[in-house]
Amino acid sequence: MRGYVAIDTELIDPDADAEFLSQAPAAVVTNGGQFIVRSGDAETIEVNWAPKRLVIAEVDNLEAAKGFVGSEEYVALSDIRHKAANSNVVVAQGLD
Repeated sequence: MRGYVAIDTELIDPDADAEFLSQAPAAVVTNGGQFIVRSGDAETIEVNWAPKRLVIAEVDNLEAAKGFVGSEEYVALSDIRHKAANSNVVVAQGLD
């Protein structure tokens, strides 16, 4: 079953965000993933959740999703990411 990393971000520093965005795709690819959603145009249909920018990366399985979030490449970007945006990050297992 595929694994997913979903990140809801609220931009707070555009310069830091540009730096993060220039490096983040390589971290995803290095860990066997691909972006399937990178959008500031998410539309809330129900409930109170209104993501500012939604990013979803797909990887091989749940363990790979957890591994990505703890990977050397992703962790190395943590300071930049925290400076760039307020983020909520979750991992989830897909369906067969």
